[in-house]
Amino acid sequence: MGASASVGAGLLGVRLPKAEAKSVTVAAPAPSMTTTSGAPMVLAAHCGVLGEAMPDPVVRDESMQASIILSEPAAAKVVLWPLDNPADAVESEWVPTELGSDASNLVNVAKMRMPPGSGAAGRAWAWQSFAALAGTPADAPLSAAFGTDGVVRTIPWRPIAGDAAAFSFAVGSCTQIAHPSQRATACRSAASMATSPISFMAHLGDTSYVDTWDEYLQDTDAHTYTKFAAGLRAHFRQSDLANLYSRVPVRMVMDDHDSGPDNSYETDVYPQARQAFSDIAAGTSFDNRLYAAIEPMAPTYDTWMSGCAQFWLLDNRLWRDAPNQQLQSFAGQKYASQLGASQRAWLKASLAASSAPIKIILSPRTFTQFYTGPEQQELIDWITGYRSRTPMVSGTVVFLTGDMHAGAVWRLSPTRPVFEMLCGPMNNTTLHSPQALASWQVKWGYQTRFLNTSDGLPGRAVSNAWGRVDIGADNSVALNLMKDDGTLLYQELIAG
Repeated sequence: MGASASVGAGLLGVRLPKAEAKSVTVAAPAPSMTTTSGAPMVLAAHCGVLGEAMPDPVVRDESMQASIILSEPAAAKVVLWPLDNPADAVESEWVPTELGSDASNLVNVAKMRMPPGSGAAGRAWAWQSFAALAGTPADAPLSAAFGTDGVVRTIPWRPIAGDAAAFSFAVGSCTQIAHPSQRATACRSAASMATSPISFMAHLGDTSYVDTWDEYLQDTDAHTYTKFAAGLRAHFRQSDLANLYSRVPVRMVMDDHDSGPDNSYETDVYPQARQAFSDIAAGTSFDNRLYAAIEPMAPTYDTWMSGCAQFWLLDNRLWRDAPNQQLQSFAGQKYASQLGASQRAWLKASLAASSAPIKIILSPRTFTQFYTGPEQQELIDWITGYRSRTPMVSGTVVFLTGDMHAGAVWRLSPTRPVFEMLCGPMNNTTLHSPQALASWQVKWGYQTRFLNTSDGLPGRAVSNAWGRVDIGADNSVALNLMKDDGTLLYQELIAG
């Protein structure tokens, strides 16, 4: 609902009840999922702006989705206002923290959607989150707030759909934050992103790595809802990532370290992992295990416009064929799809229907490495008409991918502006051997423009990395592969 000018003014000086006035006895340290102090506080918050969708897969109004991590069972509220008119603020209801699928493990996260139009393109926004005691009525005023982290977060300006304007965004994957064998470390890629002039960030999965190696390889009782939820909470509370997400919204999708066993696919994704991701991560097109809480039967894949670029966010786990199944075929070649029949058909149809001069495909898995040859051929032929002589897709097409621990750039067509940039890993200790990179280089062949190695091709990857894409008002595209410290490793310029 719309807030009055007095609410907007109160953002800077709202009088919150003082914790000491409540004579609270602070309990001993509690498990990471909950505390018992009776003084709820905001520990972290992030948001995603669900851009104005195309008619397929769902129709929706552009709005902001927020996730507030709290210190204990509580309620949370978000107040949002445009920077050019702070008095024109809107606020959410008080939303209780989630219980999750395991009743003994409180998530202590409130996830919500702001009213349609919140965080919309064409202007910059600011927002702040507040905590109140558990049981606070949904319609209680802001004065019911018990506390806030004091952080005013931002949603930078980005162009309205269809407008020719310059903007940039970042892409990354593989942030090894909560692995049992990993000590807490800085995430320099996130720190570099936070200082870049980007309008949003896309995280393509593998957010925390909560499994030990033995657990990761098999289905065991160790795969609990609490473990996956704790890993996500650790991701959003890590200082460099929290700082990044306070500056820009994020779009998110799961990969195998978020969803199940190594190399997971549709039928072996753990329901408890999927539920934890749905409960906690903002910037997703779905909000519960049935993908039906906000958008009726919304799938995990999505498409939206920003300026003259259309984006496709894919899911390579919840729709993927099992590796031993060859359910699809192209030119007489049977294959197991990384997308599944429904998602692949949607992608091809919506690519063909799009008149956007720039088409950005966000794929968690590396297209050149992990999609089978027939599926690569099917999609590239659909775009370029290389085999069929009937190109179905116009404009510049860029695959931005993750999962594999390397940074690289390929040209996927000798005649059309079709590229892939592998954007990662943001923060991972597993960098591939010279032997592995050399064998992959043979497979990738002439397409390879750059591989993040010590001395060109082949070699050991020298650093963690991320991608920044600059869209020009003239429909040009610059693919920038960045070292984790912000150094430019390679740039590919694509004319508009």
